[in-house]
Amino acid sequence: MSPARRSVLVWLTLVAATLASWAVAHPHGAADRRGPSVLVLLVAFAKVWLVGREFMELRGAPRVLQLLFTTWVVGVCTSVLTLYLAGG
Repeated sequence: MSPARRSVLVWLTLVAATLASWAVAHPHGAADRRGPSVLVLLVAFAKVWLVGREFMELRGAPRVLQLLFTTWVVGVCTSVLTLYLAGG
């Protein structure tokens, strides 16, 4: 797959994820919004990973840098979700 085609597909995926997050987060009168909020946060961190991998060229970076970035994304996501869920 050409780099231009890959970039377009990743961009479309990011747009779809944004629209899906908006649809999930849009208030529907539910009393407990924790589930949708967690889903939106997970999608946001997946988008961070995609942007880093595809548009910051981490895909072609040394393996250790890829691993550090993925570990950072998972660690920060876990921390944010833990704090969010513990605070409510």
